[in-house]
Amino acid sequence: DLKPHVVLNNVEIPFDDEMQKLLKVYQEWIKANADEILKQSPETIYSVIANGFLFPRYDDILKGTQNQKDSLKEMFTVIQFDKNKNITKPAKNDVYNENIYRVYGFQIGNGATSFLHYVLIEGIKSGHLTFENFLLFLVEKSWIGKPHYKVDLGNQQREQNWIAQLTPAIVEFFVQVQSWVSSKYYRPNFVLCIDSLALKIEGVLRNFCERANIPVSVGKTKGMKEVFLNDLLENESLKEYFNQDDMLFFNYLFSDNGGLNLRNNVAHCFYYYEEYHPDKMFLLIAALLRIGRYDYTNE
Repeated sequence: DLKPHVVLNNVEIPFDDEMQKLLKVYQEWIKANADEILKQSPETIYSVIANGFLFPRYDDILKGTQNQKDSLKEMFTVIQFDKNKNITKPAKNDVYNENIYRVYGFQIGNGATSFLHYVLIEGIKSGHLTFENFLLFLVEKSWIGKPHYKVDLGNQQREQNWIAQLTPAIVEFFVQVQSWVSSKYYRPNFVLCIDSLALKIEGVLRNFCERANIPVSVGKTKGMKEVFLNDLLENESLKEYFNQDDMLFFNYLFSDNGGLNLRNNVAHCFYYYEEYHPDKMFLLIAALLRIGRYDYTNE
């Protein structure tokens, strides 16, 4: 009954002149790096994104939040609200807490997304980056391009090929950007590609676990069920393949404990139209490349 009436005041903290100058210099540095990287081959560009260039490092984020103290938080119980006014109470032993996500989100917004914007938009505009060479990169340089075989309940072998399932979102994104930069009258729409890729990435991550023999199901009172994405990201075996920088990025994108909770917001239709910003697609593409940066051979 009370939920529709919950209102929290918005507080804006403007940057001072010195901070604005520093951010301007930083943006110029990012653009210069993007321009240099765009001189490389598409394969090199996608590899740079996959390796997390310009993404915040876990150690730096942790160091930046260790000395932050808030006397009010120590005196009172902290209650958080998500974008749908649902209440969450963070656990004190969470690996990634509110402060880590806040600092990480600030650095992502002023660094990585700007870099991805310059690289992807300018690369697509010039024709240097296309959905063809992007998908070709996944096929030739990533485990994502290799088929995975399962046996169903009817003892039939089924092939799972992620390229076929990822292609609609990737093609849609490139087409929208190309139309956007080709005409000043066209208003791009990223609803379809964000909705599709946000959900498919969960499947890609689950399939990575299956190929690495990491359990994706757990027992329950009346049988078994697939583990939630949050629980999957907390699996210790997964951390053997992805470092702390990767895990922080994945948790920031998909966690419901202070992160963007992107998959859940898409699946439950919590986003308004204006929230389908291309920045979300940039981050999803980066996540796809980082998850798929491994390859393997069958022995």
